[in-house]
Amino acid sequence: IRLSVGALQYGEPRERQIAAMTFAFLAKKSRELCESISELQGILPLTRSLTAYAAEPATLRSALVALRCLARFAPFANEVAEKGGTPPLVALIDSDHAGVRLDAAACAAALCAHDEVGSLMIDAGVVPAAKRLATAEEEELQHCGMSIVAHLAAANPKNRYVLMEAELLPPLLSLCRPRDAAQPMSPVQRQTQQQALRGLDAMCTMPEAVAALNGMPEFFPLLFQLRDDSDELVRPHPGPRPGPSPW
Repeated sequence: IRLSVGALQYGEPRERQIAAMTFAFLAKKSRELCESISELQGILPLTRSLTAYAAEPATLRSALVALRCLARFAPFANEVAEKGGTPPLVALIDSDHAGVRLDAAACAAALCAHDEVGSLMIDAGVVPAAKRLATAEEEELQHCGMSIVAHLAAANPKNRYVLMEAELLPPLLSLCRPRDAAQPMSPVQRQTQQQALRGLDAMCTMPEAVAALNGMPEFFPLLFQLRDDSDELVRPHPGPRPGPSPW
C-alpha cells in the first residue's frame, strides 16, 4: 500500500495505473484491507487522482473502483468526502468516456448510501446528475441514477424535499413501470425498477409528493400494473405497510 501511495502520486503513467489497480484489488477484498488503505493515507491520493489524471481513463477507472469499494463502509465514505472527493466525482458523472462515467455513477451511488455523505453529494450537484442518469440510454447508468435517488430519499426528509424540487417523481414513475410479456425486463432493468420503487416509497412519506402523484393520471394505473407483476420483489407483501401511511 505504501508503494502504491507513492506511485499514484509521483510515478509514471504506467506506474500510476498499476497503483490504482492495486488499490481497487485490495479494496474489493475486505473491510480490513480498506482500513489499511485508510491508515496508510491511501484515500487522499485516490481522491486527488479524480482531477489529476482526468486524461488517463485506465488509472481513473481503477481509482473510482477503489473509492466505490471503500465507500461500502461509513468511516471510509466519510473520509472520501473529507478528502475532497465529492465535487470531482460528481463532475465525472458527465464524463465523455463511457467507462469513466459508469464507474463514477456507481461510486456516487455507493457514497449516497450514507446519510452524512449524501448531504455533501447533494451540495456537489449529485441530484441533477442523477436525473440525467435516469434518462440515459444505458441500462447501467439508469440503475446508478435510481440507486442514488433511492439512497437519498430513504435517508431523511430534507433530501426528499430536494428530490421533490428537482422534479424526480416523473423519472421514478417511468422506471417503475413494468414491461409487457413480449418485452421482459433484463436483470439490470429489474434492479433499476426495484430501486425506483424504493425511492418512490420513501417519497410517499411526504404529503407534497402524495398530492403531486395524485395529480398524475398514470400513477394509479401504474399501481395496479405493479400489483399484478409476476416478480415477488415488486408485488406488494401481504399485511399492513409498516409506519404511518400518507394515504
